[in-house]
Amino acid sequence: MVVIALVMAIVFYANDTTKFTQEIVELFLLAIGIEIIMLSVAYLYLLTHRKRYVYLSYSDGNQNEASQIIKYCRSNKQEVLSRDLVPTGSKYMDVIAPYISKCNIAYVLVSSELDGLQKSEIKVMRQKGIRIVPIIIDGNDIPQSLEEWKPIFYSTFLSKSQFSGQPESK
Repeated sequence: MVVIALVMAIVFYANDTTKFTQEIVELFLLAIGIEIIMLSVAYLYLLTHRKRYVYLSYSDGNQNEASQIIKYCRSNKQEVLSRDLVPTGSKYMDVIAPYISKCNIAYVLVSSELDGLQKSEIKVMRQKGIRIVPIIIDGNDIPQSLEEWKPIFYSTFLSKSQFSGQPESK
C-alpha cells in the first residue's frame, strides 16, 4: 500500500518537490490508515469466527450424559474435545494433554467417584490454568479435589437459566 502511494506521488509530482513531499506524506498517512482499518476488520473477523474449544472429562460409565452435554455444547458453537480423540494403543496423556491445552474451559462430569483418567486430566487442567466446571450427576457430591469450583447439576445443566456459558469459581 505504501509502495503504491510512493509510485503515484513520483509519477504525478516529479518536477515539484514541495508538492511531492506534501503529497507523499498525505498518501503515506492514508495508506497507513487503510492498513489499520484492514487489520482491525481482520481481527474482528477472527474474534467472531474462531472456534471455542471446551474439554469434557467423563468416566466410561457416563457416556450417555456426556453425549447430551456434547450435543448442547455443539448447539452453542463450542467445539468439544474429549477422551474420544485418543487412538487405541496411544499413551493417553501424551495425546490428550495438547487437546486440553487448547481449551478455555473444561467440564468435568462427576458421578460417584472420579476415575484415574479424570484425575490425570484435572491435573493438566490445573497446570494450564483452565477454568474447571464440575457437572454433578444428581445424587452425588462434589469431590474434594474440585471443591474450589462452583458446580452445576446435570439435571439443570441443559437449561439456560442454570448455565450462562460463563461459570464462576467460588
